[in-house]
Amino acid sequence: MDSNSTTLLPGQSPPISIITATDQSGIVLIATALALTIAFISLLMRVYMQLQIRHQYAPDDFIAMGSMVSSSTLLSKDGS
Repeated sequence: MDSNSTTLLPGQSPPISIITATDQSGIVLIATALALTIAFISLLMRVYMQLQIRHQYAPDDFIAMGSMVSSSTLLSKDGS
């Protein structure tokens, strides 16, 4: 049996990307998802604090939200 072959149990999906010696795209995908998650949490904290302190949004908040939506959309298209 090949070391890269895996048997999937019923209800399991195949992996998005298999990490090999020549293809490290799985690591890039994991790092990108982790960075996007940290950025999203930071944005939520920023928006929450802006509402608590100033009780309004600033233009840069909308730009940051648009950037996050754009990044999430690009990541979801590349992952498929």
